[in-house]
Amino acid sequence: MIREADISWRTAHQITAVLVRQSKEDDRRVTEMRTSGVERVARAYTGEPLGLDQDTIDEVVDVERAITARAMSQGVPHRQV
Repeated sequence: MIREADISWRTAHQITAVLVRQSKEDDRRVTEMRTSGVERVARAYTGEPLGLDQDTIDEVVDVERAITARAMSQGVPHRQV
């Protein structure tokens, strides 16, 4: 979100927190998140849409990809999962 929508870490964190809370309340997995829901939360928090497409959202909620990206950005040796 930070890179694709050019928003601050704090803003991305707040939007993510709301999305996770809503997923839990709706008894849905975060991986079931859709563009419309993300945009609705972003507009409520920032007043602006993020402009993320579904493919980008799917990438963001992919656990394996997130772990790999974090490990590589931290300089941690990467092993195949």
